[in-house]
Amino acid sequence: MAHFAFKVCGCEDWLNENKQSTISEAYIETAKVILDLIDVADEHDLHYLTIDLFRVDEIAKFDKIEQMKIYNIFISFFEDVIYEFAESRKYAVRFIGDFLQLPSELLEIISKLNSKTLNNKGMMIIFALNYSSANEITVAVNSLIKTKFMVSDVSPVKIEEIESYLSMPNIPSPDLLVYTKKEQSLDDFLPYQSKKSSVMFYDKPFPSLNREDFYKIIGKILK
Repeated sequence: MAHFAFKVCGCEDWLNENKQSTISEAYIETAKVILDLIDVADEHDLHYLTIDLFRVDEIAKFDKIEQMKIYNIFISFFEDVIYEFAESRKYAVRFIGDFLQLPSELLEIISKLNSKTLNNKGMMIIFALNYSSANEITVAVNSLIKTKFMVSDVSPVKIEEIESYLSMPNIPSPDLLVYTKKEQSLDDFLPYQSKKSSVMFYDKPFPSLNREDFYKIIGKILK
């Protein structure tokens, strides 16, 4: 059951290569590239595809107008494009991350996509929004401790118990993590779930990728 995970990296690198563009335009290109990635993943019969899109602190570096544009890009992307993809191709769409700082309109779309695709049996696409493994593990441990306290369970915490409280408890670990950047750092992206995963650093900004890049990445590994 193949599971590939992609960390969207390089939007600012793309901006440096396209001097007349804005950061919101980098995210417009990112949204287009994601559609190519989904197509290629589907062609290769992947069961799971995880895409880490953005973190709030990354977007907060830009002015308020650009921040609003970026969020609106993804609101439209999920509501209009991903929803249609999921309906026509029977994808299951899930979201992980810390949603507390996300716009309410984006939260509505997240809830809608989760519920509308709940019973779909096609490829599962997992979007990570404002995801941090440090936050994920902290929330999981606190939730577990609270549950054990409520039933007066004073036994030591087990790894398996923590795993059951993580964001993707019933989803297999990624076979491959892909970072679209030159510097080899993991960026707090699924470190626990990827302890046995292969890692690839692909030296090209995500907004510049195309279908041929994904054929190289996915096809090479699956061979």
